[in-house]
Amino acid sequence: MDRFAFKLSDQTAPEPDLAFIRSDRLHLVRGQQGYMDGAPDLAVEIVSPDTVSRDYEDKRVRYEQAGVREYWILDPGEECTLFLALGPGGFVEVFPQDHLFRSRVLPGFVLDVRCLWQQPLPPTLPIVQSLLGINR
Repeated sequence: MDRFAFKLSDQTAPEPDLAFIRSDRLHLVRGQQGYMDGAPDLAVEIVSPDTVSRDYEDKRVRYEQAGVREYWILDPGEECTLFLALGPGGFVEVFPQDHLFRSRVLPGFVLDVRCLWQQPLPPTLPIVQSLLGINR
């Protein structure tokens, strides 16, 4: 399936570039129909020139209202990241420490934000092994 929507309301069903759903919420997935009744726990949007306002403004508001626990905006054009975590009053920005972002939704997940914009990009296999906790 190449498209998957998150039904936040009768009028809103965004399709984030990447998403994560906790296993205890998988019963909300309507696989045959290609959507989930509700918000993902984590939504990631990769900004392109035609999605700037939609990703930074529209989706931010929708995801916040729907209770998305983390929203990551990766902006290759500006080579910047914005990590938002849902707090009691709405989204708050979470800043990487020493270039490392630690997810609150994905325990143990650490992203070195420098890798996102480096040229050439780092090799894929060591990154996947690291994510899976496989030691070489």
